[in-house]
Amino acid sequence: MAERKIRDMNHKVKFGNGFRSRLRYIYPQVSSGISDFLTSFQLTNETYLSRIKFTVYLILAISFILPFNRQMCIARDKVIIDTTLSEGIRYKMIKIKGGRYQHILHLLEADLKNPNCSLAVMLANNKAGTLQKLHNMADTYDATTEWSVVGAVNGSFWKAYNVFPIGPTFVNGYIIEMPSYKKWSSVFFDYDNKPYFGRFQLKTTIIDRKSRIIDVDYVNRRKSENGIVMYNHFAGDSIPSVFDLELDQILDQAMMEQLQDTIFDDQTEEEFDMDEYEAEVIRNKKISDIEFSLEKIALEFIDEPAINREIQCKVTDRANTSIGVPENGAVLSFGTDIPRNLIPRIGDTIYLMTKTDKFSDIEFLTGLSATPRLVTNGKAEHEARFEGSRSRRFISRHLPRTAIGASQNGDTLYLGVVQPGSRKWGTKGASLQDLAVIMKKTGSWNAMNLDGGGSSIMMIGRENVSRENQPLLSRRIAVAVALLKVRDTILDNIIDMME
Repeated sequence: MAERKIRDMNHKVKFGNGFRSRLRYIYPQVSSGISDFLTSFQLTNETYLSRIKFTVYLILAISFILPFNRQMCIARDKVIIDTTLSEGIRYKMIKIKGGRYQHILHLLEADLKNPNCSLAVMLANNKAGTLQKLHNMADTYDATTEWSVVGAVNGSFWKAYNVFPIGPTFVNGYIIEMPSYKKWSSVFFDYDNKPYFGRFQLKTTIIDRKSRIIDVDYVNRRKSENGIVMYNHFAGDSIPSVFDLELDQILDQAMMEQLQDTIFDDQTEEEFDMDEYEAEVIRNKKISDIEFSLEKIALEFIDEPAINREIQCKVTDRANTSIGVPENGAVLSFGTDIPRNLIPRIGDTIYLMTKTDKFSDIEFLTGLSATPRLVTNGKAEHEARFEGSRSRRFISRHLPRTAIGASQNGDTLYLGVVQPGSRKWGTKGASLQDLAVIMKKTGSWNAMNLDGGGSSIMMIGRENVSRENQPLLSRRIAVAVALLKVRDTILDNIIDMME
């Protein structure tokens, strides 16, 4: 019996010695007193009272260690770079833990209440159905607006072959894509750039001079000879669009562009099928031929466009051939199933209205869609399966990722990119759940995943900071989200003269 007690005590002593060593490493200032007690305690006192004393000291020691452990948890998220890019816009590079692994996060943080910074959704080549590299998109934006792009990330997913963004997308009140997709999420911004996250549905209607309400079926592309389609300047200068190249030339150009993007293959996307692409081109040409002979009217907007705003329009032209698209207006095309008496006449005043199914009292200026929601009202849990995604690679593979989030009051916007795995940093790409945890750590009360994998890019100063060894490398994308500053026109003019 006595031997058993000694063995029990030896077990405790071994624990105490190891514990004491840890204390010396953690808190030298308290190690001496604790270790003296444990040394005297080793084998000399087996009474009940000594066991109580040991427990008291153990509790005391743990109380010292707990704050240290919290500091260790924080230390795992190491800020490598923290710098101000412009008034109201910060950039951070953080080594951060999302789940089991650590990741390198590139974070743009914007104070949306600051009048000297803003945001924009940028469209490739300012035209629907095209792709462009992010730095070229930024160059175009700088050249055509009073704002300058400080930093930007890739945005929406896009459809294969016709490369339209997926889900509701609009810029400065002009719709690029209207239908929702599955149960995907969206983020819409009002005139103050305040973000609203949700699963939005858009519906556009015409109110003619006789107060008749007529539904618009599609925006910027026709699917058949039936229905009403609304086109704006993102569809091109004229309707129907003119095919400048022959089919063989279009296919050759597409193949060359596709080869340029193969370097970004992350095994999450479908392989490019030239036969499918050729079929899509032929379909588009047929639709263009149909569109040419349909009745169309040109509209000049009297009011600035916005979602959830009634826009007064004046009919300025009517044709059943090609028709020009007003820069500040739209074209309505009427399919063969639409009665001719419903088509407005030149000089008529009509109204266009695009409504959301939620927050319908808010006028939205800009918005985009993606999947899945990552953080919902402070809860970090991705909703990929609910929104219709089943791919294990998309959900669980450790990939480069891009996300957008906002603080609880909506005053701060976060754009995050997790870079590819790095031996240098001992990090991996992120799964969707990793990304959800990461975005919650940034301060996001709500957050949404954007297109990722080979498309993930964060551009600052026209360089891809998310690819440390290849800062000039990026793939073509359809949509981007940019943070802006007011242009210093005097300085810009001097730089232009020097160039």
